[in-house]
Amino acid sequence: MWERIRYVFRRFMSDASVAKAYANAGTSFGAAFSCLCMGECIGFSQLHAEWARWEKEYAARGFRTYSVDKLESCGGYGEPFPVPVKRGRDERVVLHAEIYRERFLGKIRPSVDVGTLVGRGEVQVRVFEVPSTDD
Repeated sequence: MWERIRYVFRRFMSDASVAKAYANAGTSFGAAFSCLCMGECIGFSQLHAEWARWEKEYAARGFRTYSVDKLESCGGYGEPFPVPVKRGRDERVVLHAEIYRERFLGKIRPSVDVGTLVGRGEVQVRVFEVPSTDD
Protein backbone atom coordinates (compact mmCIF):
# COMPACT_ATOMS: atom_id res chain seq x y z
CA MET A 1 0.00 0.00 0.00
CA TRP A 2 2.75 2.47 0.95
CA GLU A 3 4.56 1.78 -2.32
CA ARG A 4 1.40 2.73 -4.22
CA ILE A 5 1.05 5.94 -2.23
CA ARG A 6 4.71 6.79 -2.87
CA TYR A 7 4.25 6.05 -6.58
CA VAL A 8 1.24 8.36 -6.85
CA PHE A 9 3.01 11.06 -4.84
CA ARG A 10 6.14 10.92 -7.02
CA ARG A 11 4.07 10.93 -10.19
CA PHE A 12 2.75 14.38 -9.33
CA MET A 13 6.13 15.79 -8.30
CA SER A 14 7.81 18.26 -10.62
CA ASP A 15 11.11 17.39 -12.27
CA ALA A 16 12.77 20.04 -10.10
CA SER A 17 11.44 18.40 -6.92
CA VAL A 18 12.65 14.99 -8.02
CA ALA A 19 16.05 16.45 -8.95
CA LYS A 20 16.32 18.03 -5.50
CA ALA A 21 15.35 14.77 -3.77
CA TYR A 22 17.92 12.88 -5.89
CA ALA A 23 20.61 15.43 -5.04
CA ASN A 24 19.81 15.24 -1.31
CA ALA A 25 19.78 11.44 -1.23
CA GLY A 26 22.90 11.24 -3.37
CA THR A 27 24.93 13.70 -1.33
CA SER A 28 23.86 12.01 1.92
CA PHE A 29 25.09 8.71 0.55
CA GLY A 30 28.23 10.42 -0.79
CA ALA A 31 29.03 11.82 2.65
CA ALA A 32 28.82 8.35 4.23
CA PHE A 33 30.74 6.87 1.30
CA SER A 34 33.61 9.33 1.83
CA CYS A 35 34.29 7.66 5.20
CA LEU A 36 34.13 4.11 3.81
CA CYS A 37 37.74 3.33 4.74
CA MET A 38 36.43 3.01 8.32
CA GLY A 39 33.67 0.63 7.19
CA GLU A 40 30.01 1.04 6.35
CA CYS A 41 28.41 3.24 8.98
CA ILE A 42 25.14 2.47 10.73
CA GLY A 43 22.36 3.25 8.28
CA PHE A 44 24.60 2.92 5.21
CA SER A 45 22.23 0.42 3.56
CA GLN A 46 19.27 2.73 4.17
CA LEU A 47 21.14 5.68 2.67
CA HIS A 48 21.94 3.51 -0.34
CA ALA A 49 18.30 2.39 -0.69
CA GLU A 50 17.07 5.98 -0.58
CA TRP A 51 19.61 7.04 -3.21
CA ALA A 52 18.60 4.07 -5.39
CA ARG A 53 14.88 4.92 -5.17
CA TRP A 54 15.40 8.55 -6.19
CA GLU A 55 17.93 7.63 -8.85
CA LYS A 56 15.36 5.39 -10.57
CA GLU A 57 12.78 8.20 -10.55
CA TYR A 58 15.36 10.75 -11.72
CA ALA A 59 16.48 8.48 -14.59
CA ALA A 60 12.86 7.68 -15.52
CA ARG A 61 12.37 11.40 -16.13
CA GLY A 62 15.19 11.39 -18.67
CA PHE A 63 18.04 12.79 -16.59
CA ARG A 64 21.66 11.64 -16.62
CA THR A 65 22.59 10.00 -13.31
CA TYR A 66 25.85 10.48 -11.42
CA SER A 67 28.46 7.99 -10.28
CA VAL A 68 29.28 7.31 -6.66
CA ASP A 69 32.57 9.10 -7.36
CA LYS A 70 30.69 12.32 -8.14
CA LEU A 71 28.40 11.87 -5.12
CA GLU A 72 31.44 11.47 -2.88
CA SER A 73 32.86 14.71 -4.24
CA CYS A 74 29.60 16.51 -3.52
CA GLY A 75 28.56 14.93 -0.22
CA GLY A 76 31.95 14.21 1.27
CA TYR A 77 33.99 17.12 0.01
CA GLY A 78 31.55 19.96 -0.65
CA GLU A 79 31.67 20.15 -4.44
CA PRO A 80 28.42 21.63 -5.79
CA PHE A 81 25.92 19.10 -7.12
CA PRO A 82 25.69 19.27 -10.92
CA VAL A 83 22.77 20.97 -12.61
CA PRO A 84 20.34 18.32 -13.91
CA VAL A 85 21.15 17.33 -17.50
CA LYS A 86 18.81 15.42 -19.79
CA ARG A 87 20.26 12.31 -21.38
CA GLY A 88 21.02 12.38 -25.08
CA ARG A 89 18.72 10.65 -27.55
CA ASP A 90 20.87 7.50 -27.76
CA GLU A 91 22.40 7.70 -24.30
CA ARG A 92 21.74 4.64 -22.18
CA VAL A 93 20.37 4.77 -18.66
CA VAL A 94 23.02 4.06 -16.03
CA LEU A 95 21.77 3.24 -12.54
CA HIS A 96 24.88 3.72 -10.42
CA ALA A 97 23.10 2.69 -7.21
CA GLU A 98 22.33 -0.71 -8.76
CA ILE A 99 25.93 -1.09 -9.91
CA TYR A 100 27.12 -0.22 -6.41
CA ARG A 101 24.66 -2.68 -4.81
CA GLU A 102 25.78 -5.53 -7.07
CA ARG A 103 29.52 -4.92 -6.78
CA PHE A 104 30.20 -3.38 -3.39
CA LEU A 105 27.35 -3.05 -0.89
CA GLY A 106 28.16 -5.07 2.23
CA LYS A 107 31.42 -6.37 0.74
CA ILE A 108 33.94 -3.72 1.79
CA ARG A 109 35.77 -4.27 5.05
CA PRO A 110 37.28 -1.43 7.06
CA SER A 111 40.93 -0.69 6.31
CA VAL A 112 41.36 1.23 9.57
CA ASP A 113 41.02 -0.48 12.94
CA VAL A 114 39.28 2.27 14.89
CA GLY A 115 39.67 0.36 18.19
CA THR A 116 43.44 0.30 17.80
CA LEU A 117 43.53 3.89 16.64
CA VAL A 118 41.43 5.22 19.53
CA GLY A 119 42.35 2.68 22.20
CA ARG A 120 46.13 2.59 21.86
CA GLY A 121 46.71 5.57 19.61
CA GLU A 122 48.83 3.55 17.22
CA VAL A 123 49.45 4.80 13.72
CA GLN A 124 48.11 2.61 10.94
CA VAL A 125 49.17 2.47 7.34
CA ARG A 126 46.96 0.57 4.94
CA VAL A 127 46.03 0.60 1.29
CA PHE A 128 42.38 1.25 0.52
CA GLU A 129 41.02 1.02 -2.99
CA VAL A 130 38.04 3.32 -3.38
CA PRO A 131 35.10 1.62 -5.11
CA SER A 132 33.87 3.31 -8.28
CA THR A 133 30.80 3.14 -10.51
CA ASP A 134 32.40 5.30 -13.21
CA ASP A 135 32.69 3.56 -16.55
